[in-house]
Amino acid sequence: MHPLPARTTSRRTLKLTGEIKRKQRTVRVLDDVTGSSFGIDAQTSAPVRRDQRTHSPRPAHPFAETGALHAETWTLRRAVIAATASTERCEHCRVVPGMERELARRGLRAATAIAKREGLLLEEPRILRDRGNLLVHLAPAPVVARVATLTGTRRAGDGWLRREVSVAGFLARAGAPVVAPSAELDPGPHTYEGISLSFWDYVEEVDAPLDAAEAGRRLRICHEALAGYEGELEALGTLAEAERWLEELVAEGTIGAEQAAGLRKDARIVRQRIEQLELPMQAVHGDAHLDNAINTSAGPLWNDWEDTCLAPRALDLGCLDAAASVWDDDPEPVAIALAAYGEIDPDALAVFVSARRFQGTMWLVLLGSA
Repeated sequence: MHPLPARTTSRRTLKLTGEIKRKQRTVRVLDDVTGSSFGIDAQTSAPVRRDQRTHSPRPAHPFAETGALHAETWTLRRAVIAATASTERCEHCRVVPGMERELARRGLRAATAIAKREGLLLEEPRILRDRGNLLVHLAPAPVVARVATLTGTRRAGDGWLRREVSVAGFLARAGAPVVAPSAELDPGPHTYEGISLSFWDYVEEVDAPLDAAEAGRRLRICHEALAGYEGELEALGTLAEAERWLEELVAEGTIGAEQAAGLRKDARIVRQRIEQLELPMQAVHGDAHLDNAINTSAGPLWNDWEDTCLAPRALDLGCLDAAASVWDDDPEPVAIALAAYGEIDPDALAVFVSARRFQGTMWLVLLGSA
């Protein structure tokens, strides 16, 4: 769930600041007793913008009449409490302390071995990022290896990597604004000593603020192109995966029975509300926050398609909105991107913000940090 290219110095600083803010947000999720950490007005249950000086309140959340939204907030908070207590020494509940470094070593070894096997000339492999996935620039070649290290300990096989290469390749061939699978060698996915990875174009990020309006417009371009994608995708795959993670975490003892019951109820309500919308479904990004729009000299390129699934387009808009309304990213570029995207159904947006909250909280539980 991370961008592919290298960061310039100032962009790296911004990224580090963002990671610190996300860790602070986890603490607020634990401490807040009003629901406001999730952007919920305690009196009306209506989601509101973080900065009321510049943004108007949103329409009332569709869960408000049942009171389920507050229950959802409480059960999510309890889940994070349980998970944080058990994973504070490592970033993944299946990774013991010290194992992450070994995963990075194995990942780097896998990336260089497969690249050499495929005939790629490389002199100075450079790690760009090491978190859920390990990203390695295989310099001097314009190729980035995306290695499923921590992510691969939770997701079985390489199906999601195969799906990502397929969808991004389809979009690139259609001329959509995306980071493309590598043309320098077989993009994969490949497997080496139990580690799966894929290869992507290396793109240089410019040292300038992201054009959020253009990112929003280009997300619509991607959606329009994806309407023609015919590959097999799981319906509401990001929500379904989060539900599977919940059951795994319960089986592992990370989340208790009471918390699990509340979370299952939350997921069930989200699904019911999505069904009531009766919106058409197509291929969507699945993780469409602005960190996944890479700022290049050619404009924003959408990246990281591993969560692609079959869903209403509003799922991606909910991901975009939730970055600010739930996870406390800067609301201004998010609002600009949403406005530039075009007409948006506010009821659908609210439902998919709630779906993203559920999915994102399960991810927090898995990694123990954000």
